[in-house]
Amino acid sequence: MERDDSFYYAVRHPPEPSNAMPSIGSDDEDSFVVLSTNDDVSDGSLHEVLPPIRSGKIQDMQNLIKMEISQINSSNPIPELPVVDTLNGVTTSVANITLSPDASYEEIQKHVEELIKENEKLKNIVAQNNISMKTQYDRILAWKEEVNEVMKSYKNKFLEAKTYMDKCKEENSKLANDVEKYKNIKELQDEEIINLKRKEKERENKGYVANSAEQNIIQFDLQIAKEKIEDLQTELAEANLEKVNLASENEKLVEKLVVTPKLEEELQFKEKEINDLKMQLETQNNQEKSLSDTIIKLKNENAELKLTLEKELEKIQKLTESNSTISSYENKLQSNEKKILQLELENAELRRNKTSLTEQIITARTQFQNYDPNLEEKCDQLNQQLVNSQMTITALQQANRNNVKEIEELRQLLQSSSKTDEIYALKEQLAVYKHDFEAERESKNAIKRGKDQLAEDLQNLQKRNKQLQQEVELLRKPSKAEGYMCPKCSFAFNSYQSLENHVHRCLDLEGFP
Repeated sequence: MERDDSFYYAVRHPPEPSNAMPSIGSDDEDSFVVLSTNDDVSDGSLHEVLPPIRSGKIQDMQNLIKMEISQINSSNPIPELPVVDTLNGVTTSVANITLSPDASYEEIQKHVEELIKENEKLKNIVAQNNISMKTQYDRILAWKEEVNEVMKSYKNKFLEAKTYMDKCKEENSKLANDVEKYKNIKELQDEEIINLKRKEKERENKGYVANSAEQNIIQFDLQIAKEKIEDLQTELAEANLEKVNLASENEKLVEKLVVTPKLEEELQFKEKEINDLKMQLETQNNQEKSLSDTIIKLKNENAELKLTLEKELEKIQKLTESNSTISSYENKLQSNEKKILQLELENAELRRNKTSLTEQIITARTQFQNYDPNLEEKCDQLNQQLVNSQMTITALQQANRNNVKEIEELRQLLQSSSKTDEIYALKEQLAVYKHDFEAERESKNAIKRGKDQLAEDLQNLQKRNKQLQQEVELLRKPSKAEGYMCPKCSFAFNSYQSLENHVHRCLDLEGFP
């Protein structure tokens, strides 16, 4: 960069013009051909700035840069991240599913089916989010590669421009050497002309008269020298124009090289932001993966819960059957109690009959004593009837005792069946299921909160992505020119065309050929 700075300084601060070239004149117009030159033309005109003429290579480079910028501006911006709108509805419906302890089998089956459907929806949403995040990541990578390719092309163009600028510097130094040579040749020719004029004057002073042939030769030589001087002046003007063009192009290239570090810093900053976005995407992918694992785990737990509920429903059916058996026992017990009441009534009736028979026996005995022996046979019959009645009463009492004992056994069986280990285990299992259900509901609420946080993170990532897109669009816009300055009069202009017109007029006013 030191060589570029020195060249930039040399272009901005040209050296002071040297003394004017001596004019060619003659005191004797009859004997010699006068080679006239413009006295206003000086060596300082070599450093005057002419209107820049662009070379083909610089024009091609500028056109390529404009094409790249237009392609970047016309390219599609980075797409936005997808917004997950369906997660809130699904998670809300999952969280709202509650199962009361008194729910029927159909309600439990319905809730389980709803959970399975919502788990399928969540699985599809997670898969869609994974696909969209992968697409977004691929697009960001493609955009990064495109930016890297553009920056590489810019760097290559800057290197080419720098190489061309070095080549222009070499050509400028060669042209400066050629100009010095032309100046030396011109001075030698002027000295030769002056010597010839001096010799001619001496010859005139001494009275020598040259013949016409020698005068013609001298005149021919002077004509050739004049034409050579004119050719040299033309070449000098062209070399000066080329030098000014190269100086202008070198200034532009130096300005572009000054902007290059800023572009590199912006590129590094954008690469850092892209790396940050990449890390955020990896974090989101990890969260999505953990969420999908959680959903799979919940799905497995729901399947296990479904199997457990089916087993419990089978046990409930068995309990229902046992309850129906108990209810039949209760009905039988009630019928036996009715039978016992009926037997007690019959027993009371038999007792009354026994009492009446006893009274009849006493009466019969008294009558037997009072009446004839025929009555003894009748008394025996009555005694036999009394014995039979007594046996019937005893049998009924035994049956009554058996029924009471059977009723007591049924009551004890009912009480013991309500306190069996199976019912206790079922109650404990129901308590465990209730606890598992509450834990599952808490885990679903946690998943809902995680999904809400994930949606919020995605929205923040979208906002950041839009902000980065706006910054990239601002960076893609071509920077405004800082202005153009006339090297002759140091007057500033906003456009290159106005500077070119001014340089034409400025040089015409100074009398440049």
